[in-house]
Amino acid sequence: MFHGQVVLWIQSRYMRCFRRLNRRRAVIDSAVSALIWLTVVVLAGPFYAIFAVVIPLVLGNFIVMSYIATNHFMRPLTEANDPIENSMSVNTLPVIDRMHFNFSHHVEHHLFPNMSAKHAPRVRAWLLDHEADRYVSPPHWLAFAYLYRTPRVYLDATTLGDPDDPQGDYRADTAELAEILR
Repeated sequence: MFHGQVVLWIQSRYMRCFRRLNRRRAVIDSAVSALIWLTVVVLAGPFYAIFAVVIPLVLGNFIVMSYIATNHFMRPLTEANDPIENSMSVNTLPVIDRMHFNFSHHVEHHLFPNMSAKHAPRVRAWLLDHEADRYVSPPHWLAFAYLYRTPRVYLDATTLGDPDDPQGDYRADTAELAEILR
């Protein structure tokens, strides 16, 4: 939820890809959602609100961020935007993929941002046939495991590490990670 609000209130103002965003509609949708959740909290009472609101929101945010973090935080930084090179997709169970509207198809989404997500598996198949040497799409659980085994700070465009100990053992090369995850 926080990430979505950052995108709505900050990033959508200066990023070119949001120029067609209907900001007024997005603000209204956010306000209506907040009012609905607030109403549920009031009707459920403080104790039941934990089970009716807090736990579902925490779980939903955890799932969304497990996709976003794995898709963005282990690939190199690039001068030009190249989604195949600077992000990755993940593979999850087909039933989960359908429930999450093919959210696991991240590279595909960045290549064709206006495409319906139902077509993303066809784009993935093409990428596996034509860009297999560059396309990274590990199992979601494996990407998530490596996300927590590697540092999050870029020391340079291809090296993740500890800024307090840049030459230390806690480093990861994004090309090596791609080979492991591929």
